[in-house]
Amino acid sequence: MGSVLQSMGSVLQSMGSVLQSMGSVLQSMGSVLQSMGSVLQSMGSVLQSMGSVLQSMGSVLQSMGSVLQSMGSVLQSMGSVLQSMGSVLQSMGSVLQSMGSVLQSMGSVLQSMGSVLQSMGSVLQSMGSVLQSMGSVLQSMGSVLQSMGSVLQSMGSVLQSMGSVLQSMGSVLQSMGSVLQSMGSVLHHRNITIKG
Repeated sequence: MGSVLQSMGSVLQSMGSVLQSMGSVLQSMGSVLQSMGSVLQSMGSVLQSMGSVLQSMGSVLQSMGSVLQSMGSVLQSMGSVLQSMGSVLQSMGSVLQSMGSVLQSMGSVLQSMGSVLQSMGSVLQSMGSVLQSMGSVLQSMGSVLQSMGSVLQSMGSVLQSMGSVLQSMGSVLQSMGSVLQSMGSVLHHRNITIKG
């Protein structure tokens, strides 16, 4: 029984170690996901900044186009050329502003993904801590069962020793019985001889 409890204790300790290792892996994965989330948030901020710069550039180009259009109206000989260039610059400005809006939207999406990954990392770290705690409990239970097994083995050894002592006492009593029986036979034989 003691050996069985010791074996169960060893199994529980091994399971506890495995759960602790799994907890550490999950915590590491959580840290990696949190780091990835921070990187994605930073990338999102950079893309938003780039979008703002492109929008500003688009506004400048639109302003330049408006100036050129105004100059084109004043200068009739060059007016149509300047008006065409102004229209082109205004169109380019609008395209850059649209691109800036797209980059800002992408930045927001990346920031949201980063937040989700950070949350997942926190959940995994919490699960890792729970698994490590469970592993510690199982290891403690294993130690208790091993101690109980040792106590039971010690009690078994004591009982075995007591059995050996009782067996020896039985052998002594048997020997004494044989001696007494022999003495009884001798006395009985003498009584027959004396009476007869």
